[in-house]
Amino acid sequence: LYADTYEDGRYVYKGGNPNNYITFNGEADLWRIIAIETDGTIKIIRTKSIVSMGFDTPKARTDGYCSYGNAPTYGCNVWAKTTSFTNGGYTGIVSKDSNLKIYLNETYYDGLKENKNAIKTHKFYYGPATFENSDLASQIQDEKRYSATSNIGLIQMSDFIKANNNIDLCGTWYLHSKNASTCKLTNYMNDRENWYYFSLTPNVKYTANLSGVGNGDTGENGEGNFRTDHQLHILPVIYLKSDIELSGTGQQSDPYTIKNY
Repeated sequence: LYADTYEDGRYVYKGGNPNNYITFNGEADLWRIIAIETDGTIKIIRTKSIVSMGFDTPKARTDGYCSYGNAPTYGCNVWAKTTSFTNGGYTGIVSKDSNLKIYLNETYYDGLKENKNAIKTHKFYYGPATFENSDLASQIQDEKRYSATSNIGLIQMSDFIKANNNIDLCGTWYLHSKNASTCKLTNYMNDRENWYYFSLTPNVKYTANLSGVGNGDTGENGEGNFRTDHQLHILPVIYLKSDIELSGTGQQSDPYTIKNY
């Protein structure tokens, strides 16, 4: 667990296999703690996919920003509705939430049975980032230009980068992909059995694509760009309330367990 050098008062787990495992919802598949936030909430991600699906559905959103490029054909890469969304040279309204946001916060959330009241409704940031960005601070600033409050979300690309403890070789999106064969060994978020999963962060170069993260088909690629209608794995992210009490050591064989919810 390291102090977040980009956000004061925040702490993040880094490395190839830190002791950040946690149980949630009575599931056999474990979750992992991403960060202890400045407000005391605990951000966690599921280690196994709940479903393979697209980020959005073709022709679901075809006005405003979502009318640019091939978005009407492949779907729109914006997480939530907003009065004005700017991505590179494109600006426009987004009149509806993405289909994936709706699915996670209705179908998936409604199906949770244990620890459900430990979830803290929270902001999720979904601003765009460029693959070539050599400055993680600027990427974080861009991500935080847009936010939506909900119960369930996905990781930001900066979450993925910050999980690596090899800063020199893996400290930006570009470097992580360039040095992927090394970086995948020092980032627990790459432990995904050679498949990709969606993040919240769209790439400004691709008006109809979203950034996915994972090992890739060969185990070499750290990140990729995908059409929003591609069937990728979905790893839900939630924030746990700041007053939760935990037992356990965080090891895979002895994960943290929520005691009071």
